[in-house]
Amino acid sequence: MPVLLELVKQVHASQKDLEQKLTRHMTDETDELAAAIARLMADAFPESDPSGHRLHHELVIKQAEEKAKFWAEMRMAAAKWAGLGLLGFLATAIWTQLLKGPHI
Repeated sequence: MPVLLELVKQVHASQKDLEQKLTRHMTDETDELAAAIARLMADAFPESDPSGHRLHHELVIKQAEEKAKFWAEMRMAAAKWAGLGLLGFLATAIWTQLLKGPHI
């Protein structure tokens, strides 16, 4: 029985050693991942500022929307004035023909 007891003690010691190594590995891996994510964040955004980067994109999107709205309004205004100009031209042409009288 003493041999069996010694064998159980060795297995228990090996198990404790393995548990400590696993715990240390998990801690180191977590720290390494955190450091890698921090490096990626620093490299991915200008001046390591993801909020500023997001705000920049929101501003660019807002400017694009305002530009599209401006040009839509410009097209509508141009169509309106072109239509009024055409109506004015037609009215003037009809009026001048009416003033000349009928063609015989």
